Amino acid sequence: MNKCLLIIILTLILTFLLTGCQTTPTAEIAQAQQKAESGDWSDCGKLGGEAEQSLCYQAASKTKEAVECAELPAQKSYICYQVVARVKKDTNICDNIPTTEQERIALDVNPPQMVSLRNLCYQGVAAEKKDITICESLGISKYSCYNSVAVMSKDPSICGKIPKEVNRPGYTDSLQASCYWFFAEYMPEAADCSEMPDDSIKDRCYANSVRDINNVNEINSLCSKIKEPEKKDECYDMAALNNDGNYKGIDTCGYILDKHKQKSCNHQLERYILSEEVSCENVESSFKNECLAIKAGCGADSYLFPDKSCGV
Repeated sequence: MNKCLLIIILTLILTFLLTGCQTTPTAEIAQAQQKAESGDWSDCGKLGGEAEQSLCYQAASKTKEAVECAELPAQKSYICYQVVARVKKDTNICDNIPTTEQERIALDVNPPQMVSLRNLCYQGVAAEKKDITICESLGISKYSCYNSVAVMSKDPSICGKIPKEVNRPGYTDSLQASCYWFFAEYMPEAADCSEMPDDSIKDRCYANSVRDINNVNEINSLCSKIKEPEKKDECYDMAALNNDGNYKGIDTCGYILDKHKQKSCNHQLERYILSEEVSCENVESSFKNECLAIKAGCGADSYLFPDKSCGV
């Protein structure tokens, strides 16, 4: 999956979770967005969820100016200002939101955790501009702002600006660790896994790094750095598939230490090879003969094919 698209999807999911779960039928959303794209955002404020409204306003924002947000009811106008400010990359638009306006975040936490809507607006602009200097004036909110800029900039070094003792808003886990974890999970190619702050995040980073690598030696050089044996075995197990879940034409099962998991990996590998989509002409050269043998029914699952003579 394209990484920019992934970031957008995750951002929208986060927005939805943080701002409420009221939804609108798909047909109505599509109709409102179609009108918005032509410059008519009159239906955006009628959508049930704020995430849906934000998407709708965003569709219209290329043809709209901030002054038009004032035509909307107060709460709707604040959403509008945030979206337009982010698209226009202009923090001055955020100043139209009163400093007294707050939004609840972390919906599953009590007591409610609140954050300034104006600060959220600044944070959005900072992320779009990839400019951490905008974060500096946001008080305690600047650390969440750093997190957003780090993700949009694909720069995990910015996570290090967040003090370890600062928790995610509303939660008890470290915001810095959460920032690094995002890169380990979704953008390991942008990170130096060895620089991650603890072994669990490093291990995850190494494991996810192998998805885009087809060379077994390179994969082994990464998976072998994982300290926890179970996670190391998982790294080798998942290495045969790319990010789209397609088989890469390699065999890393032999590196798995747990014999039960190694056997399971071999069985799964053979099932991939026996599928019509896999050609032995396209696998790694060192694995070609084994692939041909499996195609001939001579692998660990050869008992499934009693009528085949085992040979290549």
